[in-house]
Amino acid sequence: MKSLDKVLILGGSGFIGQELVSALDFHMIAPIRKMSNQNNLILRDSVEYIEFNEFMIADALKKCKVVLYLIEDISFLQERAPDFKKYTSEIFLHKILERLTNHHHIVYMSSRLVYGPKFNFPVKETDKLDPDTLYGKSKLYHENLITSKSNEYGFSYTILRPTNVYTLKKRTTSNNIINVFYKAIIEQRELCVYGSGNQIRDYANVDVLSILLSIILKSKGSNDVINVGSSIGTSINEIVEIFQEFSRNSFKVKQVDVNVDEGTFIADCSKMRGLIDVSTSLKCDVATLLECE
Repeated sequence: MKSLDKVLILGGSGFIGQELVSALDFHMIAPIRKMSNQNNLILRDSVEYIEFNEFMIADALKKCKVVLYLIEDISFLQERAPDFKKYTSEIFLHKILERLTNHHHIVYMSSRLVYGPKFNFPVKETDKLDPDTLYGKSKLYHENLITSKSNEYGFSYTILRPTNVYTLKKRTTSNNIINVFYKAIIEQRELCVYGSGNQIRDYANVDVLSILLSIILKSKGSNDVINVGSSIGTSINEIVEIFQEFSRNSFKVKQVDVNVDEGTFIADCSKMRGLIDVSTSLKCDVATLLECE
């Protein structure tokens, strides 16, 4: 991919989107809800902000050969932009895809929830997809739409299935348990553990996601699906123990007796590790986060 190529980033105002816009070294075009919203963004010379409407997006697709699709839902568009009142998230994605050609590459941010409940770990990209949540089913529908329209219009794609993404930034809108626990400690609140705390999850540092995306955006590779995580399972209770080990401040832990998914999910990330050298660990990252506590 030539350095002059531009990336159209859709959904750059969320937690992951903001992290990627600040980390990726590309010229990007970023539609936002209202141009006045620039006041709430950290502006970068490499980012061209445009109004979020059909005409501007269609024009941007003529300039950009790569699309980074991070949009979770379009309810905000339905409320504020007349062009999108009749759209669902599925229709909006379809409208984007039908404008792509064999010169385009789309990177779609899916979710590990497309797999549904699993009992054999780690979970590979080729494993059966059987989501049991509305969110997971929506993501799977989007994946299938992309692969189908790729055959029809000739564009290439990369589908990323991240596990639980966290950041090492002190101030963030992330609701990942790592960042939620850190905020609670800083604000001298108790840490709330929902359910038994034995539920095991795989976690991914957003910096690793940024590095992976940078490689994908440069290479514009062939059609692929990639898990993003660590291939290591960590329970909520183990995360509490890590915070207790490295925190300078003492804190209380409150167990909340509610019905939560007590299952396990660990992703097979060997394909991701074939593209990047991952040297981070959850324990080291928590220690880094707490250094300036």
